[in-house]
Amino acid sequence: MRSPWPTPTRCARPFAREQYIHKFRTLAQGLVQEAEIERFLAAVQRLDELGAGELDQLNILAAPGSSTPPTHRRACSNAVLHPHPRPEADRAA
Repeated sequence: MRSPWPTPTRCARPFAREQYIHKFRTLAQGLVQEAEIERFLAAVQRLDELGAGELDQLNILAAPGSSTPPTHRRACSNAVLHPHPRPEADRAA
């Protein structure tokens, strides 16, 4: 059976773990405090060990005063990094 999804033409070489960590650190810089970055990365490293009651460790708290939305929306579109709740119009969709 043929896949209904198109064959990817980009990203033929996925990042290694170190590259994802570097990218996360780069995107989180100025939005998330260093201690929170370390806590989150430690939780991600033990993802396969987390129980259902520990999945909240995968949420990220924005640093105080970082309420300005990122300028590069595409690169930093993860809602967890954005400290504002979604507008009411988006919730209804």
